[in-house]
Amino acid sequence: MSLKSEIIVRRITLATIVVLAMSTVSYGQEANEKKDAVSINTSFPGGNAKVTAMSGNMVHLEPDLRGGRPWFYWYFEAKSTQPGKVTFVFPEKVAGFKNGAIGFQGPAISNDQGNSWKWMGTDQVKGDSFFYEFAKANESVRFAVTIPYVQSNLDEFLKKHVLYFVGPKEHPAYNFQNVSEFAGWIKKGLPKDAPVGPYVWLRPAETPTPMNSHYFGFKEGTIMAATLEIPFAPPGKATDPTSCRGYGQVILGAWVNTHFLAPD
Repeated sequence: MSLKSEIIVRRITLATIVVLAMSTVSYGQEANEKKDAVSINTSFPGGNAKVTAMSGNMVHLEPDLRGGRPWFYWYFEAKSTQPGKVTFVFPEKVAGFKNGAIGFQGPAISNDQGNSWKWMGTDQVKGDSFFYEFAKANESVRFAVTIPYVQSNLDEFLKKHVLYFVGPKEHPAYNFQNVSEFAGWIKKGLPKDAPVGPYVWLRPAETPTPMNSHYFGFKEGTIMAATLEIPFAPPGKATDPTSCRGYGQVILGAWVNTHFLAPD
């Protein structure tokens, strides 16, 4: 082989090695980009967790304290990129307790965006970690240290089980006193299976708002301004005309019995 031919062969070989090396790097980069088995989300009511490390099917998390003292609460959603087992690992000590991030019933789990919950149990728990087997890609599952109770849960409960007054506390003058007496007479007249209440949840208000009770509370000549939120039926039962009439009679009787105080 001539010197010229040998140089050409060496250049071709070197070029091939460079191409192979670039291909290997490119493949490695693609593998790294695709290696995370889940994405973590906490952008919803009650969500709280900080991802400290993630590699493949291993996710390290801790409670997001946001400047507060050590605490145990966490709640996050994991969305899979592929089927398979994913392990979620917490610090060995949380809120000063060893394996303090996971309770004796295991994590709470929801497969329907937090609408319903159950306990996972401890079969998938090992010390400061637990694992979950995702059945498919794009499967979203929520996990929490306990079954969450957020504002929407309270609102749903109040709609079904509780009567309550809302409105401005000081507008008009004596509004709180008038509503409190009115509510007391209503409570006396309700049947035993009626929703709890009515509670008086008036709040301070500096300016009127579109809510009826706030609007009329600032009108001259108004004696009482409040909105009564009422389910109109005992828990677990459908609304019926007889129940509505019964509630109406109770409210009318309370209105007659209340000694309304008028502004000076």
